[in-house]
Amino acid sequence: MPVFPVFDPTTGASGGASGGGGGGGGTSGPTNAITPEVVDLTSGWTLLDPDGLIDTTYGTNGAAFDSGTGITTVKFVGTSPGDSKYMPATTSGGHFWPRWYRSIPATNLGTVVMSVDLKNDPSVTSWDRAVVVGVANDPTSTVVNTMDGTGAFFRRAGVSAPGYGVWTIGAQTSGSNLTQVRGVSTIMRANDSLGSGTYITVKADELAQNSGSRNSNFNQGNSGVEINPVYHIVGFGTYGTGDIPVGAVTGIRITQTTSIIAFGA
Repeated sequence: MPVFPVFDPTTGASGGASGGGGGGGGTSGPTNAITPEVVDLTSGWTLLDPDGLIDTTYGTNGAAFDSGTGITTVKFVGTSPGDSKYMPATTSGGHFWPRWYRSIPATNLGTVVMSVDLKNDPSVTSWDRAVVVGVANDPTSTVVNTMDGTGAFFRRAGVSAPGYGVWTIGAQTSGSNLTQVRGVSTIMRANDSLGSGTYITVKADELAQNSGSRNSNFNQGNSGVEINPVYHIVGFGTYGTGDIPVGAVTGIRITQTTSIIAFGA
């Protein structure tokens, strides 16, 4: 799991804070070349499925991972009628959609920058689905403003144009077009603010199709008093309140890198 201390807050050198000494000049600014992680939910992640929507007999830990393509696939047992509580991008009804989570060495007061590349597998079952990948204060909570999640967002309603964008708390901003094959998003949070995110959608020719951003408008959630851990979160749900068909599948390649930056006071 690549989680990197990026810059020494004193010298600007890559790789985190140094032990001291020296100085130097130069005209080049600090850079940090990062090899991203292709996320595999079958290992190192915990599944939380409040309403038992995931078919846990499928794959491992409720998911299947293809190391050749990098695609993660999950299968649903189905539910009818649907419900807004299974939509990651709404505040109505709470967050009862299934999610995987894991700890990272960061707190709500630290600076966390997460970049995510999502690529939908168009060969899977067509239904109104959504995926979120990001960080959260409490990934185990079904209360929207206790979970406090932000990250990348994917949506596709049936066989309509796929959309990629940014998810903040209980809403999303995204761009959709049939020419899009993947989406790149970056979110930043720091100093007890959930911050904001930006996204770019990408066509098959590797040129951008769309771009946008979304602000969480959430600052000083704990008033700077409490220091709490934050977590990675990957959630699967619906786009809209329609049914989840029995045996419905979502397949997506998730690539991410997370930087924890020590700027200092």
